[in-house]
Amino acid sequence: MPRNGSGVYSLPGGSTITNGDTSDASDLNTPLADLVSDANAARPIVAGGTGAVSASAALVNLGLTATAAEINLLDGATLDVSAVTATATELNALDGITATVTELNYTDGVTSNIQTQLNAKAPTASPTFTGVPAAPTAATGTDTTQVATTAYVVDEIPNQLNATGTAPIFACRAWGLVDASSGTPVVSGSGNVASITDLGVGTFQVNFTTAMTSANYAVIGSAKGVDDINTTPSNRTILLPYSLSTTSFRFVITEASSNAPTDAAVITFAVFG
Repeated sequence: MPRNGSGVYSLPGGSTITNGDTSDASDLNTPLADLVSDANAARPIVAGGTGAVSASAALVNLGLTATAAEINLLDGATLDVSAVTATATELNALDGITATVTELNYTDGVTSNIQTQLNAKAPTASPTFTGVPAAPTAATGTDTTQVATTAYVVDEIPNQLNATGTAPIFACRAWGLVDASSGTPVVSGSGNVASITDLGVGTFQVNFTTAMTSANYAVIGSAKGVDDINTTPSNRTILLPYSLSTTSFRFVITEASSNAPTDAAVITFAVFG
């Protein structure tokens, strides 16, 4: 009787010897044979065994559903398993796993929840960065969907304007092309010009769409009486700006020969400042 139903081993009856007993070979052979039988049988879990004679049966007896092949994925893993306290339920997490040893080793050195760490990263779609994010600076003239750094923008603006040197570049804040030959100003093209008011012969007011930050700006303009190549004195005109404010400015056009106001056919102006 190697073991009872609970897996506890007991010597066969009559195997106990007391002082003064007379023993023969059977007294020794019977318990020895019993021990041999027990040693060759599956050792129960209560005695430190698995109660099985095969690996698959041992897994079942230990309460595992993961197969030997799945658990063998840990073979060669570099994780520190010297103090494993995993329960059968926790080991059963390997049930159905398809990761390789190499893939399992990717977790080596992880010190906190991986998903939490991933959630802290910016997504690839429409990311929002904090701090001072940096990126490679594209070569001047690059025309792609590559990210433009501030350094690229600073270099590219002069390149687009065909400007060389280190002198600062100032942008035009308003411009216009006007034909007043009919006596009423007609705007042919403009930028930041809401309207042009006719103040009388040769006199006009330009009203800005967006106001200037101050009245300290420059107006550059020209005018020609007739839209042709004629350069006779009567066809030469002068544009003189005045009454500059943040919302508008005025100008008068006079004939160069007589200094009389005139409604010119080609009036151009640009504002800088």
